[in-house]
Amino acid sequence: MITEETVLILGAGASMTYGFPSGKQLKALIWEQLRRDNTDIYPIINVNTNNSKSIHLHKAFAQEFRDNLLLSPDESIDSFLEYHEDYRRIGKLLITNILLRYEKRQFLFDQWLSYLINNNKDKETPVRFSDGHWYQLLFNQMCKDCKFEDFPIKNKASIITFNYDRSLEYYLLTCLHAKYKRSLHECSAVLLKIPILHIYGKLGELPELSPDPKTAIPYDNLDNHFLTQYLRTAEDSIKIIHDPNTHTSPEFQEAQKLIKNATRIYFLGFGFLKENLKRLFTDYSNSNLEFGLLGNTSGTPGAGGKCFGTMLGISPHHKHWLAQRGFNSLQYELASREKNPHSLRFPDSTIYDFLFYNVHTRFD
Repeated sequence: MITEETVLILGAGASMTYGFPSGKQLKALIWEQLRRDNTDIYPIINVNTNNSKSIHLHKAFAQEFRDNLLLSPDESIDSFLEYHEDYRRIGKLLITNILLRYEKRQFLFDQWLSYLINNNKDKETPVRFSDGHWYQLLFNQMCKDCKFEDFPIKNKASIITFNYDRSLEYYLLTCLHAKYKRSLHECSAVLLKIPILHIYGKLGELPELSPDPKTAIPYDNLDNHFLTQYLRTAEDSIKIIHDPNTHTSPEFQEAQKLIKNATRIYFLGFGFLKENLKRLFTDYSNSNLEFGLLGNTSGTPGAGGKCFGTMLGISPHHKHWLAQRGFNSLQYELASREKNPHSLRFPDSTIYDFLFYNVHTRFD
């Protein structure tokens, strides 16, 4: 069980293990989707509207979007859309059209066992087996010495994710059902008590976790007959935030509450982008002090001292910048000659290795 108040903050790297693209890759996939001049995409652009524009106008608008996306210096499609209000609808539809197709049950279950049998002879799979199945590791820790009824009570874990996909909650729900042999209804009621906060929205609700069928999209079951409905629902569920008053967002208010109450905060597969950190850790009670919650403000210790996380792919310059923002232990680690990566709070490791081997991730 995870017995202390623990917050997991997930970035794109957390889902990449299970076949999902990174932020940069998603931007490239959207551009490629339009570059192929696939006329099937134009009806998708016009979904959820009674506008009777001709296919020619659809194509011209899509090409304009594609060309500007190509020339944009933004590293992700989300950043690009923040400053292009006229593109947000087409952007969100293209995001959902791609990501819903990556939600595959086999990427979470079947292919991991197949990998053990045939040593990954299937070269087409995007699953990164070498990263390790960290969803499985997390679930096993949560259910360790834990009865079904105690699962949401004794586990003090909360999850803040910047990802749109629902792979983690789908995995946890499926595993609860399989391990404890309880109905999906009972498992859903239990899982709903574990906070899983999609800070920028998600690809709709899982049917098992939603009381409203209008907001639900099944996992790995993209029936083309309902595709238009699914895209409409997912588009409505994704948020593109460009607002100086981010703290007015219920999602960020809840995220800051979880962060303040946490004993430990783990960044997993997170890119530590400036805007995301500002939105999480700006101290709005202290003259909107950027990153104020990370450092010591108002005479109280900041959250920076409670932070741990993976740093795989983060440059030395970026690490120094983060240390200056309030990640105090990272400053120490950069200055020390510590050679044992398992004793570091911010090692260059996969999520699985960090959770399994690191001395700072002993949840019990």
